[in-house]
Amino acid sequence: MAKKEKEDSLMAALSGAFKAAGIDDKESITTIQDYWRSMKYIDMFDPINDRPCIAEEWLLGARGFPAGKVYQLRGSFSAAKSTYLYHVYGCALKGSTMYDRKAWVMHIETEGAPNSDDYVVRFGCDPKLFAYVKSNDLNDLFKKIDTFDMALHGGRDGTINPETGRATKSKFSKEDALDPNMEKPSIVGVDSLSNVGTDAGGDFVDLDKSEKPGGDSKDVRRFFRAREQDYDKHQLTLFVTTHETTEIKTGPGAGYGGPKSTARNQKAIGMALTIALDTIDYPWKGGKEGKEVLGSKQILTTFKSKIAPRNRKITLFRKLLGGYDLAQTDLEFFMGDPKNNNCTSNPFMPGGFLCPEGAKCGITKVRGGYSAPLVSDKVFKSADEFVSELYSDKDRLMKIRESLRIRGFGFDFETKYTVNPEDQGCEDGQDGDGTTEAEDGSQEEV
Repeated sequence: MAKKEKEDSLMAALSGAFKAAGIDDKESITTIQDYWRSMKYIDMFDPINDRPCIAEEWLLGARGFPAGKVYQLRGSFSAAKSTYLYHVYGCALKGSTMYDRKAWVMHIETEGAPNSDDYVVRFGCDPKLFAYVKSNDLNDLFKKIDTFDMALHGGRDGTINPETGRATKSKFSKEDALDPNMEKPSIVGVDSLSNVGTDAGGDFVDLDKSEKPGGDSKDVRRFFRAREQDYDKHQLTLFVTTHETTEIKTGPGAGYGGPKSTARNQKAIGMALTIALDTIDYPWKGGKEGKEVLGSKQILTTFKSKIAPRNRKITLFRKLLGGYDLAQTDLEFFMGDPKNNNCTSNPFMPGGFLCPEGAKCGITKVRGGYSAPLVSDKVFKSADEFVSELYSDKDRLMKIRESLRIRGFGFDFETKYTVNPEDQGCEDGQDGDGTTEAEDGSQEEV
């Protein structure tokens, strides 16, 4: 029997067995390949100029954030965590009107007032088109997320309450729901999860010794565990920001292994994440003398990713009055400046298809701008001019994405795999699961 027929037989047998066992969960029966083929994404790009941002795509390992998952943005105070949320909202809502939203978005603020509407606009986000909600209590937060989900998609009749084991019933009907067929992505941003709890108020809690914060952490785990399947089914995507803190020794003999304290809910959320990003922010200086403050550099680093190797790093250039200069981000990415990114396989680096073997780099800084001979003979006066020309050739754009192994575009590498027993790590050019594609793109025996 052919391999394909065996796979089909297995799926048919499982479906029949599930039905006979009274398991009404047929939607969860699939193959990993089919799961990713049907994945919907919140595409990441430059919403102001309506063009790609390859650096962001490479950071994620895909065209965007897979919908229906949980993501974490972690950083210290004033590290531009909420700023990046507005960028995500702007990408999702691009082209939306009051009567035709491309996505459903709700921002939950736990710390204070949001940024001003004119600031938000600079990230491509229409401040009229997403809901703003306040909450600083954990149970209240959960209830508001659930209510947003059910108002859009209908209730959860028939699902199991994880505490009682009984089927739950909902007051929300499919008939009254805004998007019962889950045709549009829905996004909830929580800024910040570290500030909520049934006894919210402290920045640090002792998860080992303090009973109440420990209860909060269990509540967070229980909530995400019970909702992960719903999020996937309803295409509800949750972004949470958390404060980055160092673990602090407490109690007698603290310097010699006392109990550890950390930010509220910092450890608890880790089990549910698809991608987690660290963010830091510091001044971006330039001008003729290099001393003029142009804005800030926001460094994003993946510390967890189920799509691509983790520990990838890029730098977003944030303008002084708000908004990202994503052309500068991509220019620095393709120039291969290790201070601003750690990609070692981009096509403009030596050996890449846009950089001849032995050349110092496919892009050089020259008097009056930048030179990239394999893009154009002219000197590009600015990052914006270079990026516009680079992405104007759609075939070249797709080759760049394919060379960087960007998922979500249907490239051959997404469906043809082999395992190289000599490669056990997750270096650039490898999938997050340690597999690589054969050099000729074919299936190899292991």
